[in-house]
Amino acid sequence: MALATGWFFLTTKWIDKDPQNSVLYIRRGIVYSYTSPFTVIGALCLLLLFMQIKVKRKRARKLIVTLSGSSFAVYIIHTQLVVWQYFMPYRFTEVAAEPTGIMILQVLAAVLSIYFVCTIMEILRKTLFEVTCLDKGIDRIGDAVDNKLKRFVYGKKEE
Repeated sequence: MALATGWFFLTTKWIDKDPQNSVLYIRRGIVYSYTSPFTVIGALCLLLLFMQIKVKRKRARKLIVTLSGSSFAVYIIHTQLVVWQYFMPYRFTEVAAEPTGIMILQVLAAVLSIYFVCTIMEILRKTLFEVTCLDKGIDRIGDAVDNKLKRFVYGKKEE
């Protein structure tokens, strides 16, 4: 994140004299995208850091496992094209006009709300898949495709 912030500072303060003609001005947004190397490396570092933490309490471990398991689902849901185009545009523009303290509280409330709603959706999805046995059916289809691909690549059935 320090590299991304440095890049942003460099492009805004020293290089972007004329934003309309600067190639770096256009490229600056790439540094903050979800697929940016800075974002991916930062995420991997956080993952490695949190993998080192040992939680002794059983309830706390269960909560962490539930929330961490749904984190990817939260990302997938809230960045999904329909959600992004129909539920998110201009939803939080009025927050920028608030005083800093109130703005921070509103942003935190929005983040927690989005995380909570998406987590509930993921728990419902997971429960629905377990009740209808769709998870087992999808696993069987995945195994069959995997075996076909292995047979195609290796010329024999891999187990």
